[in-house]
Amino acid sequence: MRATPPKHAARSRTVTAYLLGLQAVISIGIGMTVLLAPAAQGTMLAVPIMPGARASLAKWVINAGGTLSGTGHLPGSIMINGSRASLLPAALAHGAILIAPPTNDDHQKFRDPGVAS
Repeated sequence: MRATPPKHAARSRTVTAYLLGLQAVISIGIGMTVLLAPAAQGTMLAVPIMPGARASLAKWVINAGGTLSGTGHLPGSIMINGSRASLLPAALAHGAILIAPPTNDDHQKFRDPGVAS
């Protein structure tokens, strides 16, 4: 007769795997937030992430005290200027995110991947 492991051992492995996966997702999310977070004041990229968010992008930016400064390099995105404190809540409420704009070097590489750094 073979001994079978207790049922709680299998459940413990499942919970451990779930918690490790959750920790990885949280760590990646925090890392991306730090890397992509725009400055507290200045130029930002507003990127629509929800269906229909593109249509109201310019309107909520202006209503939140921001100014439009051009089109962004991502589909439907726009470059804006203003205070992150006033623009971020409006962005999230309208299905968009704010990220740091690309540097001139990043923008050139995006347009021409053959450019060496």
